[in-house]
Amino acid sequence: TGIFAENIDKRLPSGTARHVSRMPRLSQSDAVLYHLSTGSDLSFTLDKLRCRKGVIYHNITPSYFFRPYNGEIEELLDYGRKGAAHLAGKVDFCLADSQYNKSELRDLGYNCDIAVRPILIPFSDYAQRPDSDILRRYDSDGYVNFLFVGRVAPNKKHEDIIKTFYCYQKHCNPRSRLIFVGSWQGTEAYYKRLMRYVHALELENVLFTGHIPFSQMIAYYQIADMFICMSEHEGFCVPLVEAMYF
Repeated sequence: TGIFAENIDKRLPSGTARHVSRMPRLSQSDAVLYHLSTGSDLSFTLDKLRCRKGVIYHNITPSYFFRPYNGEIEELLDYGRKGAAHLAGKVDFCLADSQYNKSELRDLGYNCDIAVRPILIPFSDYAQRPDSDILRRYDSDGYVNFLFVGRVAPNKKHEDIIKTFYCYQKHCNPRSRLIFVGSWQGTEAYYKRLMRYVHALELENVLFTGHIPFSQMIAYYQIADMFICMSEHEGFCVPLVEAMYF
């Protein structure tokens, strides 16, 4: 077996994955599992491979969410939807992260076998020691901590979380804190708009952490009293499962 990708994270150990251009010639006895989650030229060449072909569908966020903030991401997501539609009727089987993702494939015209296979989460990773500085800073100061974990992306509707928290802090409990864990890389315009919204509502103790190490994320889960999610689109929302774990 082998793992091949267009883009390989430099943090991965060397040799974990190779560039897709180095994929060997395949025969009819081989099988390819194609992770489909965004726009890629591979979506328009996969059907030409002379082997069994399967798609693992992680869903593609509708592009209109990004229209006001990042035109490049909007185009990439549109391209991803076109690629997903192109492969309908051209693969042997599909795996979907959720029943919702399966229904999308059916709507796109996929008539092959589709199995629902939720994301496998390695819960043993979450048993590691949390960041002690965060525990010391926030765990016993008498504040109620609201938490959301996920990319700062417009489909996740951070503004609705802020609005909800506003009602709680202003009318129920001023000793409260809202923590957003997640990167805003590529959605800087959306992040800046959220910060203006926080300022306009005169909210206090709203924290955006950006991308952080895993031990810090675990610490924020541990000090949280409430996990709040107002997202309007998720193929499979891993942080909900993480929140259940904690």
